[in-house]
Amino acid sequence: MGCCDDPTEPQKIDSRDLIREQEHYGYLVRDLFTDDQERSCSS
Repeated sequence: MGCCDDPTEPQKIDSRDLIREQEHYGYLVRDLFTDDQERSCSS
């Protein structure tokens, strides 16, 4: 029987969700480094 909460079943990730998460992570990293550079340059 297939069950959504089966711990032995590998999670299926929608490629669109993966791409959206990668873009979101990329924006976070870019903003983090941009903020740090601006802070270190101004001080």
